[in-house]
Amino acid sequence: MDLEIRMYDKEMSYKILNLDKKKISPVVLVKEEGPVVRQYHKIGIRVYHFPRLPTFKAVDRHNVWMILRVILDIDKYIMSLLFIKRIIKSHNINLIHVNLESIFLLAFFCKLLF
Repeated sequence: MDLEIRMYDKEMSYKILNLDKKKISPVVLVKEEGPVVRQYHKIGIRVYHFPRLPTFKAVDRHNVWMILRVILDIDKYIMSLLFIKRIIKSHNINLIHVNLESIFLLAFFCKLLF
């Protein structure tokens, strides 16, 4: 594995690589392409790249300004939700694992809407 891969990338990569591919067909959505994405491609895992995926720093979660930021980024949330909905429908996805706290809001909206 590449040395520049961050710790959470390594952990998620390990989980995905060790799934029983006969029972589960993983689909990965990333904001940024990097070494992990190349690794996923090598073993045949579907990866979708969506650079407009809204995220926030986990330390911001108790900040009242975060609400304003979500409102200002509402277009990113809407576009991301539509993109994710297409992925869910086209791959018949019934389980979503969120690896980062910084996309919790997006995952929450996905749960409510889909």
